[in-house]
Amino acid sequence: MVCRTKIACAVLLAGFLSVSPALGEVTVGFDQETYFVAQGEVFDEDIVATFTDGISAWGLDVNIDDDTIAWLDSFVVSDPPFDPVPGSLDGVPLGGLIFGSVDPGTYTLATLTMEAGMMDGETGISLSYNDEDEGFLL
Repeated sequence: MVCRTKIACAVLLAGFLSVSPALGEVTVGFDQETYFVAQGEVFDEDIVATFTDGISAWGLDVNIDDDTIAWLDSFVVSDPPFDPVPGSLDGVPLGGLIFGSVDPGTYTLATLTMEAGMMDGETGISLSYNDEDEGFLL
């Protein structure tokens, strides 16, 4: 009887150890998908994120397909009150950090100030996390 109890406890413990922790879901995008701007015009674009679990840090890359059409002038880490991250492995310092965590919800992470070039055309602008210090820290 003792042997069966020990085996049952060992199997139960192994089951608990094999279960991976639940991770929160994060949806990230721009507040507006398309802009039509004149040559040389400056415009703002917000990065908006919705997460199901509290986060304490985030980091993203901004990718611009054709940087002769538009480029990033600056960004401001905005809402919630993350402190800007001073750098990342790839040198693109777009990210924020807060001690503690921010509750689940939808937030504006940063406002990007973009400038349109002096050429007609269009370019894609996307977000990614390709380095080990980018993404969302739950």
